[in-house]
Amino acid sequence: MSGLNIEELSKDDEIILWAGLGGMITSRVEAVRIEEDGQVFVTCEELEWADLTAPIGTEVELA
Repeated sequence: MSGLNIEELSKDDEIILWAGLGGMITSRVEAVRIEEDGQVFVTCEELEWADLTAPIGTEVELA
């Protein structure tokens, strides 16, 4: 896994987002927008969600 600054993300990059309560979301970047004040907004498509708090082998239903 390589590290990028958020400003270096491009369309179709795959990234991992760490969600609260022990979740991990693998996503594909759809768009990156950098505002004049330096704020960065990333729009992603969710590819896969994993519950990292569940014991190994637990089947998890996604909504």
